[in-house]
Amino acid sequence: MVKVVGGPVFLPLMMKLMPKVWKQLQGVAHTLPYDTELMNGFVIPVETLKKITVPTLVMGGSKAKPNMATAVQGVADAVSGSEHKTLAGQTHQVKDEAIAPELIAFFR
Repeated sequence: MVKVVGGPVFLPLMMKLMPKVWKQLQGVAHTLPYDTELMNGFVIPVETLKKITVPTLVMGGSKAKPNMATAVQGVADAVSGSEHKTLAGQTHQVKDEAIAPELIAFFR
């Protein structure tokens, strides 16, 4: 939460004080090593992404941290012909009601 997401140092303590949130985070904690490996320090695997030939929608939130926004833009730039959307008012935790219309439109 601090090193990767860029939250303040006290954020993990605050999360522990919110039982519902903390339980949700614990439920996905086992995925963090995989997430961290895939994110590769926000280095974009341009050569790999250039090989994608299917229609691709790349989205990020307008309130995402700068390193995340740069990564989203880098992915969109690397995937030829991709469609890039910025979801207004969203962070990296996008709300269902913000992402659903974009997904519906893209898959139609």
